Order: sequence, then C-alpha cells, then structure tokens
Amino acid sequence: MKNILLFLILSFPICCLAQKVSPSDSVTKEIISLFNDENFEQIYSDCSNDFHDAISKSQFLAFCVQLKFSEGKIKKYFFLRSESAVEQYDIVFEKDTLNMWLGLSKKKKIATLFFKPHEIKIADKTEISSYDNPLKSKLDFVVDSIMRPYILRGSSVGAIIGIIKNDQNFIYRYGETKRGNKTLPDTNTIFEIASISKTFTSLLLSLEVQKNKINLNDPINKFLPSSVPFQGFHSKPVLIKYLANHSSGLPGLPSNFSNQKPFYDNDNPYKNYGKQEMYSFLKTYKYSIEPGKKYEYSNFAVGLLGNILEKATDLTFEQLLEKEICKPLNLTNTRLKIASEKEKQIAQGYNSKREAVHLWDFKALAAAGGIRSTINDMVKYAKAYLKPPNEQYRLAIELCEKISFEGDSKKVGLGWHLINTGSKNIYFHNGQTSGFVSFISYDREKKSAVIILVNSITLVDKEGVELMKYLEK
Repeated sequence: MKNILLFLILSFPICCLAQKVSPSDSVTKEIISLFNDENFEQIYSDCSNDFHDAISKSQFLAFCVQLKFSEGKIKKYFFLRSESAVEQYDIVFEKDTLNMWLGLSKKKKIATLFFKPHEIKIADKTEISSYDNPLKSKLDFVVDSIMRPYILRGSSVGAIIGIIKNDQNFIYRYGETKRGNKTLPDTNTIFEIASISKTFTSLLLSLEVQKNKINLNDPINKFLPSSVPFQGFHSKPVLIKYLANHSSGLPGLPSNFSNQKPFYDNDNPYKNYGKQEMYSFLKTYKYSIEPGKKYEYSNFAVGLLGNILEKATDLTFEQLLEKEICKPLNLTNTRLKIASEKEKQIAQGYNSKREAVHLWDFKALAAAGGIRSTINDMVKYAKAYLKPPNEQYRLAIELCEKISFEGDSKKVGLGWHLINTGSKNIYFHNGQTSGFVSFISYDREKKSAVIILVNSITLVDKEGVELMKYLEK
C-alpha cells in the first residue's frame, strides 16, 4: 500500500547523460503549480521522449496520485545544489519534506524528475527489549542471526516470525507490541497484513471459479453497472484474470483517489473511497496499452476484483472471506473489521520516525489490502497452501499458482508472485501500510513456509528470503 511503490516508481535518474540544460526557477515553479492543481497529465506532457520510454503515463499518474495523498500539497521549496545539470531541491509538502531531482533535455523537456525521502537516521539499539528465541537448535540460531540485526535497527519496534518446516510450526517473537511496554507480540496479536490481502482475494476468486460463479476469461464489464463503458484498449477487453495478475492496464491508484466524500483523510487514506468513486473513475479512464501485455502493480485493480466477487456471489467481501476462507481454515482473528472485544490484541503500528500511526480502514478497495490477522492464523493459511484441506482447495490453489502473466521480469499467478531465491523459485507476497509490514512465502516441495509480521515499516523482505533459503537446504 503506501509503500513499496510510493518512492520506487521514479526513484532513479532518467537519461541523465543526455542532459545539458539546467532547469530555471520558472520550471520548478510550474511543476509545483501543476502538482498542487493535480494537473499531473500536463507534467507528463512536459517530459522528454526518453522519460516517456522509461516511465509510462499510467505509472507516472499513479505515482503522482500516491505522492499527493501521502504528502499533500507542496508549500515551498529550497534549492540545494546543481550537479551535471541536475538540480536538487528540498520540497516541503504539507506532511513531510522530500528531496527532488530535476533536469532538462536539450529541448528543455523534463528528462529527470524523481523524489526521495530524507534519510532519517534513528540510532540503532544496543540491545533488544525482549525476545523468546531459546537459542538451542540450528534453526533457532539461524533465525536469531537474521532477525536480531533487523530488530536492533533504530526504526524497528516488534516482529513475530512463523516458520513451517516438515509439518512442524516454529514461532519466534522479538521486540514490543508498543514502544516501551516490553511486551512481546504473541500468536494472537493482530497486525495489518496489507497487500498480502491480495492473495486472499485471489484464493476467493479461484474458489468461485471452481463453483462456476465466475470465469477467469470473463470481461470485467459483465460484472459492472451498465453505465460503465467498455473497459479495454480498442477491441481488447479487460479480463478478470488481469485484475489478479496486475496486467489490467489500470493504474496503481485512481486519479480521483484524493477526491473522496465526505472528505479525504490523509492518515486513513482508503477510508472514504467507495463504489461511487470507483465507478466514476472507470467511466472516464482511457486505457493506453492492451490489457494482459504489461505488468503494473495495482491496488485499484485488486480492489475492483473484490467488488466483482461481491457481484458474482451476492455477498460482501467480508462475508465471502469469512465463509470461504476463515471458517474452513479456522482463522478466528482474520477479518477486515476487528470486534471491539479484540481491539486490545492489536499491535500499535509505527512509521519510519517511530511515530504511532492510525490503522487503515478500507471501503471499496478492501480486497487490495484491508485484512488484519495474527501469526497463528497466517500459519494456518500457509499450511493450506502446503497441504490443501480438500479437493476444492487443491484445485483453487493450483489455479492461483499457475503463471498467468510473464514479462517485465515478472512471473505472476493469481495474486502470488514467483521469485527466485538463487537456487529455485518460491511463491511470495509482501505488504505495507503506514505502520506495518508483512512477508509470506512458501515452497510445497520442501513443505516449508515463512511468515513475518511487523509493527513498523522497516521492510522485512530480505530477512524473509534469507529464512526461505535456509529452509531449502
């Protein structure tokens, strides 16, 4: 969610070697004015052809939308330095200050434009407040060698790790559920799992395919209001499977994301984005590439898939989640909305400055990242992939695993990404909100899986992959 894509889409210089012209102050002011007016398309039009070759229009617009809802309007800027005709600025947004790099081509088109956060250095800890790793077995020492440096980082708070190896479960706990409380997360501590929710959505899709409620090759218009025009490029429609494998041609977030009614909440950005806004966006969106041809990670597409599943089943997404996954797998703490009596089980999330942040609530886009869960439930969930509980689940999981998009250095099934650890391919997904990160990966052949839930936004993908590599030995 706010995260992995926010600063990575444009976090590299583009065509710097071709730049010979330093930007004038008027160019910087014009970019800021267009950004604040949400005229992102004009900024893209002012970019060079080389920039367009490197970054698609939909990627650029999605980035701008995310940046706007994350940081707000630009209030002022300060010139820092110029190097090789690329100028660096401090850009002061309503929420934070970022660094901006800007350079022009010979034709005075924008050739370099990217933002990066200020490096916030929080002193690393000298000791861990608490942990329960017994440090007896080889696995214990491997986990500690990987997770101890992670939890000692200044921005880390707490983590709980679930490992499945040869049908055995191992749980390791580090850090705190809230800064300073010296309380370890336990197996029923609730975390936001963020974009790992997408794997639940894809499993629901696959289960409904088994019941003939929906077909992967159905055009999405079959399940949209008649007032929504054809979705696709020329005569090529957007198919259901494209929503799940991120090749739909839809942007990461819609351009009307910050126009929510009754208001947009910067601290809880998905809270008020409803079906009305979703359909309004679809009515005007212009596809620029043929669906199924290009990978572009999209929260909007998977959120839309959740709404289509509601239409196909006559159930709300939460009802469908509970009926088809939570009850069959006995996931007692996996929900969109946590019951009031369980609120005390929720870990406090923290941003990069270790400031406490609000949980995210979802409306129309819940299927993309709105699920909350525990390590106990997530271990059960992973075990269902390693050893499906029945034939229907087996067929649904195999469908999720079948590669439905390959290209752009990506291999994607339905929801799940296939990544290479160096020796073999494993299924993987991660997640991030403003206060939590998560990781899940599994390998059925080795009967192994790793799940990590964290209540800060220090990414844990590297640690998760390292643990998977050990389990593959």
